Amino acid sequence: MQHGREPIMTPELHRYIAHMDDSDNQPAPERGPSLRARALIALGVFGAIASVIGGLSLLATVFGAAQVIAATFYFLTLAGLIFLTAGADQHWIVWPARLLGPLPMTALIWWFLSLFGL
Repeated sequence: MQHGREPIMTPELHRYIAHMDDSDNQPAPERGPSLRARALIALGVFGAIASVIGGLSLLATVFGAAQVIAATFYFLTLAGLIFLTAGADQHWIVWPARLLGPLPMTALIWWFLSLFGL
């Protein structure tokens, strides 16, 4: 570029500018996981679910189905209360669970449900 002069607009430069658009300056769209990664994730989830079902089946064989089902629901209630009290939800169950703690609150819920034969 020469000092004091405008840049020369050549026909090639003019065509380049005319065909240029904003997509040249935009980042490439993000791609999700590949098909192989999706298949491995699906197999991993399937394997985890199969392991849990197999473990519960084995425990049911050893200890009896009723005890394993009750223990599973008890654990799910406990886990639900832990996650519920970890959040900032203002639900009515949060305050007794925060005061008592998740484990006693789970026992209290199951005792209350047993009063109704559930």
